[in-house]
Amino acid sequence: MERKNVRTPAALLVVVVALLAASLACYSGQVPGVLELTPYYTETPLPSPEESRFEVGDTAFTAQENSAFFYLTTHPEPLAESQANSKALCEPNVSAQVLFAGLADDGHTYYLVECNGAAGWAAESRLAGPLLFADGDLALTLAAEGERNVEMLDLVTFQPMFFQTCTPGMITQVSEIQARDIDDDGLKDVFYQIECPTGNRGWVTNADLFGPLEINVGDRALAISPEGEDRAQGYRLASEPAELTEENTLTDESCQYGSVIEAQEARLVGEQVYYRLTCGTLDGWATQDRFVGPLRFDEGMNTVIFMPPIPVFIDDLPQETEGEVIVEAVEGEEGAVEGEEAPVEEAAVEDPLAEDPLATGEEEGQRRVVQVIPPLYLTNSPAVAIPEGEGSNVVGQCASGQIASILEYTGTDGVYYRVTCDECVETETNADGEEICAARETREGWADQQYLQGPLDFLPGERVMMEAAGEDDAGNPVLLIPSVPTYIIGSNTRFSGRCPVEDGVEITDVRLEKDRTRDSYTVYYQIQCQGDAASYVAVRGESQTRFEVQFNTGSQDTVVGWAAQRDLMPIEE
Repeated sequence: MERKNVRTPAALLVVVVALLAASLACYSGQVPGVLELTPYYTETPLPSPEESRFEVGDTAFTAQENSAFFYLTTHPEPLAESQANSKALCEPNVSAQVLFAGLADDGHTYYLVECNGAAGWAAESRLAGPLLFADGDLALTLAAEGERNVEMLDLVTFQPMFFQTCTPGMITQVSEIQARDIDDDGLKDVFYQIECPTGNRGWVTNADLFGPLEINVGDRALAISPEGEDRAQGYRLASEPAELTEENTLTDESCQYGSVIEAQEARLVGEQVYYRLTCGTLDGWATQDRFVGPLRFDEGMNTVIFMPPIPVFIDDLPQETEGEVIVEAVEGEEGAVEGEEAPVEEAAVEDPLAEDPLATGEEEGQRRVVQVIPPLYLTNSPAVAIPEGEGSNVVGQCASGQIASILEYTGTDGVYYRVTCDECVETETNADGEEICAARETREGWADQQYLQGPLDFLPGERVMMEAAGEDDAGNPVLLIPSVPTYIIGSNTRFSGRCPVEDGVEITDVRLEKDRTRDSYTVYYQIQCQGDAASYVAVRGESQTRFEVQFNTGSQDTVVGWAAQRDLMPIEE
């Protein structure tokens, strides 16, 4: 089963290389793909186990434990309760690539793994898997031998659900991954939550899915040639879901390498998935190595850069960290409203040396952890960014959250876009003591699709309309402006004010938030308008205190708030 390599954000590449080099100093001859880090062979001090759950190159799952992060040890040994012997860490419930397997003196198997750009050791009992799919991956449903349908497990008990099945051969998306030891054998198994086209939702295992798949039916992709193929023959499709032969090859001048193709159907034949594709006037079949996708954006579109944060021990940070250092937030913080998206607060740039309880470990004596949001490095060609050294291909960088405008696209090992974005080249401190950007310069280069989200329907500076959500005291329709990004507006929503409908609102900023329950993102716009500012007054009742909204109707205030992209409309000319 094919897997794509998980790429480490380039801003922490120096940290990653240093950690890997230290971890692999005695294992370079045993670990494929990392010989360049330690160019000489040294004999491994640990014997390889006769039997192990994972092999080198497998992907494991960092099962959730009783801490905010998944800690990796410096040496192949049990993790101390204080995490004092941890040298690196990654997020829980993410993929971890197995670099080496060794049998320690205590008789247990330990694995050298890389996850979230960190490298270290983990005992076999702490890892789940092998992991064959990642969150958001597409897969084909498979029925067990002799069964007509795919049986799913209950979302809570992980027991079989009667009459909750899925038709085999359907494309579904992995929406969540969990690790459970449901048979009490001391080993954690991986389960994937999926939703079938019929609406049935439940958990399945590796045996119930085939893939991962490159694209879904209806998705667009880019035509490429498999490595080693003679491109002089032109782009080819087969007339049937089978391997290309001289007898079944279809070609057409309207479909060339780099052309946009669209998936019409997917079919599993033996151990291979074939897609029926349309490309120009060509209609035929191809395997996944003949295209990359999905192609999400077109030329001229605007997107938002999104770089996932990486947890790092503070003493492992370089002296000058390229990226934003933030304090790790904890779940259940005050302000979250049940049934709504959690309020989104500004990601504060923190002094890594400042004392903050959220930046420390859970217990006294644990090493401090911060999260680094790396910038997006732009490259001079469509390829993985190499920020330093003789092979550096970086021509600029832009911060996560910035807008990137697409100039063109191409397909290589993935989908890449040539974009423009603004890089902050000068900062200053405002009256509130906050460091803000004082000057920006436009950069141009190539970026991997995985770091771009959107597209954006609007840009800062534009004036747009919203639907009326209430009335003022005179009965005139007004807009109610939420004070924080909120996807669902309900009775608990706090508002910053209200404005006349006919005036519309002006967009002043853009923010991207990852959805809680699926592998997708929601675009929010900061908006402002002239109207009545809101305030809240506590009203004490017999059993509880409620907060009643009041509007300042004495003067025109500048009301600033947030709106989801779906709630905004262009002004009709």
